[in-house]
Amino acid sequence: MSRPRRTLLQALALLLAVNAFVLTGVAYNRRGTPDATLVMTERELPLAWNWSRAENSGVALQLNWNQPREEWRWFDRAKLAELGITAEGLDEEDASRRHQSLPVKAFAVLEYEGPAWERFKARVETERTGLDGEVAAARMTAAAAERRRKEIAFALRAGSRLFAVDAGGDAEALRTRYPDRARYLIAPAEVRAVVAWTDKHESEKPERRIHGMIERILIDTVHLPRQFHAPLEGIPERERLHIYGGYYDDEVPARAHYQVQIAFGRRYEPWVESIEPLEAAAGN
Repeated sequence: MSRPRRTLLQALALLLAVNAFVLTGVAYNRRGTPDATLVMTERELPLAWNWSRAENSGVALQLNWNQPREEWRWFDRAKLAELGITAEGLDEEDASRRHQSLPVKAFAVLEYEGPAWERFKARVETERTGLDGEVAAARMTAAAAERRRKEIAFALRAGSRLFAVDAGGDAEALRTRYPDRARYLIAPAEVRAVVAWTDKHESEKPERRIHGMIERILIDTVHLPRQFHAPLEGIPERERLHIYGGYYDDEVPARAHYQVQIAFGRRYEPWVESIEPLEAAAGN
């Protein structure tokens, strides 16, 4: 057998072995009852930023989630210690020193349309009510207040309702703590300790504080088989929701265009079970 032919056969064998390994992993992940099955919308699962209808063979949705500063209280030093993260080398007094630790792998708990979303709505509604007072007191310009009103309106109408609420090193223990599989998903993540200013609403004098944060969700995209493309293809590009919640267009009413049933399997990896279009009048 010639050397080029042998090399080609070896390459093909390697490709087949890799594909078999991937397919085995997919089958294992989807075996049995999913760890969680949620029904969310474009607000939480917008199209990946680089998708275009011109090349739609690789359509994917991207998980859109929140961890606002006001919700960081749960990620305190005790939680950092539980995850084996020390604050060694971090300094709350000297901003010139190192302000974050190296990331470590853990599991994050994301809550859909639950208490964290209700707290967020209450906070921004209160903020919106006080904007006129901020302008009157010369703490904000009228233009800045109007821009903030639009951002709040967008967040309430079309922003993600998926919030990070906990993290841990043991996924099964987290599932015991959060048993509602239609509201809480558990996902592999990277977390770290950071030094950041407290929110101005927490105290009259903001101060630096060491706390944890979720750096990223490790599997935050889900690819769509071709049978799920149809509900997405009719959405005008300028009307699509985006991963960045502050986006808005005055000329285009912000709304979700589709609803997704998504499952997370034994390896906490997601797949789409169904996707359906939403009517413009639907409360989504």
